[in-house]
Amino acid sequence: MKKLLFFMVILFVSLLGVSKSSLACNTPFCNAGGQEIEFWDIKTDGNWFNQCGESKTWTFDLDTDTLTPTGVNIDPEDTINKAYLLIYFTDDENDWYKKEYAQLIYDGYTPPGFSNFEVDAGRVSFNVSSFLSGADHQLTVTITRNSGDFGVSWLKVHGCYTDNPPQVPEPDSLLLAGTGLVMMGCFLVWRRKKIKIAVK
Repeated sequence: MKKLLFFMVILFVSLLGVSKSSLACNTPFCNAGGQEIEFWDIKTDGNWFNQCGESKTWTFDLDTDTLTPTGVNIDPEDTINKAYLLIYFTDDENDWYKKEYAQLIYDGYTPPGFSNFEVDAGRVSFNVSSFLSGADHQLTVTITRNSGDFGVSWLKVHGCYTDNPPQVPEPDSLLLAGTGLVMMGCFLVWRRKKIKIAVK
C-alpha cells in the first residue's frame, strides 16, 4: 500500500510539473518559421495635457522612420502582416477631485468608447493592421483633452512585416521588349531608305 501511495504522489508531482511547463507562453510575436520580421516604432516625445481642448498629434511613417530592432525601414512594397498601437498614459490619480477624459483618433477613426474615455494610468492597445496595410504605411494618432489633467509617456506601433523584394522584370519580358525595339529600329531605317528613294 505504501508503494502504491508513493507511486501516486510521484506521478501527481510529475504531471503537475509537466502541466506547468506546457502553460508557459513561449510563442513568438511573429511567425518564427516564416519570413515575418518583427518591428516597432516608438515615439517618446510624450505630453502632459492640462489645457482646455489641448491636442497633440503623432505620426508614424514606417517607410521613413528608423525601426527597432531591425534598424531598417519598411519599403513601400513590403507587407504589414499585423500591427498594434500601444499608448502609455500617466495620471496623478486624483480621481476623487476630478476625473480625466480624452478623445483618441487614429487615421480619422475613433475606436468605440474612446470619443470621451476616462484616462487612467496604464497601457491601452489597438489592432491597427488594417490602417497600415496600404502602400503608405502611415498612422496618425491624435489625443485631445476633454477634462482633467493626464499625460502620455510614449506611443508605440509594434508589428510584423514581410520583406518583399522589388519587382524585377523577367528575362523573357526583357527579351521581348528588346526584340520589339530592334524590329522598330529596323522598320524606321527601312522606311527612311524607302522615302529617300521615292524622293530621288
